[in-house]
Amino acid sequence: MLKLTGKGLMAIEWSLVGIALILGLARLDLRFNHHQQGFILRDLFYLFALATALTNTAIDTALWHRGIGVFEEDVDLGVVQWQAPRDNIIAAFRTIYISIFTFYLEQYLTKGILITQYFELFGRRSRRTRTVLYLLIGYCAVGFITTLFMLLFVCRLGCFWSMEAECRGQQCQLIKDNVAWAFHFTSDVMIFILPLVCISRLPMSRAQKISAGLTFGLGFINIGITVMRWFIVHSPFAPSTAFAVDEALFITDAHTSLIISILPSLRLYLRTFRRRDGKYRQPRVASAFSQANES
Repeated sequence: MLKLTGKGLMAIEWSLVGIALILGLARLDLRFNHHQQGFILRDLFYLFALATALTNTAIDTALWHRGIGVFEEDVDLGVVQWQAPRDNIIAAFRTIYISIFTFYLEQYLTKGILITQYFELFGRRSRRTRTVLYLLIGYCAVGFITTLFMLLFVCRLGCFWSMEAECRGQQCQLIKDNVAWAFHFTSDVMIFILPLVCISRLPMSRAQKISAGLTFGLGFINIGITVMRWFIVHSPFAPSTAFAVDEALFITDAHTSLIISILPSLRLYLRTFRRRDGKYRQPRVASAFSQANES
């Protein structure tokens, strides 16, 4: 069995959400202080996604602090080795059921951050690109609605936290997890491939295209995490894992998506630093030139 302690899970979650918070504040500083601009739709998506990320991490922290053993190293979703009162186990699973909704909400809000940025960067130049973006919005909306529908109605309501053998052995949980994962994965692939196609058509130097492509290409790190989550958690041949390992993969997937959605905006810091460096060098060059003339 793959194992992880509760402390390790807390360290992973709070580290990632802390990075997302710092990068988001840097992005807002860039917008307000350097570019003198107000809030835009992308900022609202970020704030809601950050609030949802904090909610996800707070839920796990509360479960860990309750001391009922949900994140012990040998506890899995089958609760075979979970030594806790039945009422505590049911209450924990109800909380986990709610956190599944907030997990997917964070994921799709993160997609909203990137899509609104693509409208700003690429949508104004090409009608075809705008059409593709609208289709991508529609696909993400269908994926999110389908995910919610399956979470609510595929299995009998209450079966997720029921201790009945009939519910614990049902395959509906595996089916809805895989369908939700498929929508999340395919939409991510489309979202991270689209800017690479658009960048290749922009009137930029090769170095600029490579730099921008590498920035947006970071999304494939997140795709790799998503694929790893499927193999370890959702696949029919998944290994035996502690619930803390499953939760760490879910949270890493969600929080890494949020972090990567912020990074492309921070490229503007490089332009700001170059301007400052140019203004700093120019007076020094002029001063040296005047001294040379005087001598």
